[in-house]
Amino acid sequence: MDRLNHQIRRAVIVVLGVAGVLVPAQGAQRLEAGGSEKTFSSNLQAIRGWSMGRLREGLPRFGFSSPPETKSARPVLFDFGDGRGAVPAHPHSRGGGWVADSAKVAFIVWVERDAVVCGMADVSGHVRLLGRARACGNARISGNDVIISGDAVIEEDAEVSDSARIEGQAVISGRAIIASRYLSWPAGGAGTPRVSGHARVHGNAVVCGNAMVSGSADVRGTAYLGGHAWVEAGEIVRGAILDRNLR
Repeated sequence: MDRLNHQIRRAVIVVLGVAGVLVPAQGAQRLEAGGSEKTFSSNLQAIRGWSMGRLREGLPRFGFSSPPETKSARPVLFDFGDGRGAVPAHPHSRGGGWVADSAKVAFIVWVERDAVVCGMADVSGHVRLLGRARACGNARISGNDVIISGDAVIEEDAEVSDSARIEGQAVISGRAIIASRYLSWPAGGAGTPRVSGHARVHGNAVVCGNAMVSGSADVRGTAYLGGHAWVEAGEIVRGAILDRNLR
């Protein structure tokens, strides 16, 4: 019986070797020499356990474990020079100009590389910000053909719409409104208002129709410029209603 068990044990070792499971030489010697220490069944279980462990180690591991955690990307910061320091921002998809994450800029808007939109500004429609134009604060810009260029600044609560042209170093601020048609003032008509040079339009002033403000003109307060009004040089308009050349 012992001889038969010995032959069976050797046959098991040979079979495992053919299957690609290599039993260490020392383990095989202990198995052959340890017949009196362990029963055949316990030896066979030990071999099976060892061989299955080796097979599991050799097989590829499949599973649905969650992917390794990735660190969230740090926000890109940009200093718009408005006193707030560097804030989260991103380059606009059309033109590459910088836009603060707090601002809203529609996809259709063109923001040229050196132009910026910051603060809580909202820009939509067919608007082009060219040169070093700036839209900041709570400015609202929209329309079908608005062009803001040069070093022009639209800030605070100012609104620019329709087909307005803001050029040069013009500053539109306060609650000023620049629009082709201003419904509260029918005399304004429709047209292309233009603000250029070093002109400033602020307060609650309105420039509409085909009115032009240029040079170092200052339009403030509750002034309304419409029709073909033209304010230039160092002229100051406050609280007046104009629909033709100031001179």
